[in-house]
Amino acid sequence: MCIKGYHYTDWNDNISYCGESQCMKQRTCRNEIIPDDYLSACYEQRNRKKTQVFPEGGGLAPNELLITVTNLKLDCGANVAAWAIFCEEDPNTKREVYFNLSPFIGEVNFCSDEKNTLQSTDQSLANLGKHEIGHILGFNQRTYNNLPDLDYSFRLDKS
Repeated sequence: MCIKGYHYTDWNDNISYCGESQCMKQRTCRNEIIPDDYLSACYEQRNRKKTQVFPEGGGLAPNELLITVTNLKLDCGANVAAWAIFCEEDPNTKREVYFNLSPFIGEVNFCSDEKNTLQSTDQSLANLGKHEIGHILGFNQRTYNNLPDLDYSFRLDKS
């Protein structure tokens, strides 16, 4: 991934490279550094020569999802028990419509402190985790309002 966010593809060898920019030194998913094993190679052009800055990672299979789990007080309001986001989506399956994306890296952050976590039951923590994973998979208000052939009685209020 290029720092300035855009890259060029050389038609001779089909390699994407950062032309007027540099490769990012690391990629993050909100708060967590994404391990290099899951990232694509990055090339920079220097003096009209493409140089590989980072090697190709092993990646994930098309049906795999990497979820990092954190316990930070970041973006945790008074009534927020946890939050989740997807950070990367498969460029081969990405579509214009939000519900067709295929997330493959996401983050779940639990907001509660150690005392509250220890007082919670295993079942309530598991349910909270499952709920947040649903958000990574795309289940949220924006998605439900765009689902085709859904009875309007199931649609959520847009407010």
